[in-house]
Amino acid sequence: MLTKRFPFAVYYEIDKDIVEVVAILDMRRNPSLIRSKLGKRKS
Repeated sequence: MLTKRFPFAVYYEIDKDIVEVVAILDMRRNPSLIRSKLGKRKS
């Protein structure tokens, strides 16, 4: 989800009725840096 007023994206996962925020990332950064940050997460 992209925020409306700020250049940030909120990455989250939904499991039944629990929402877990995975990351809040600055979208002005290099896209490869964003991919590497999300890629380091456990699946």
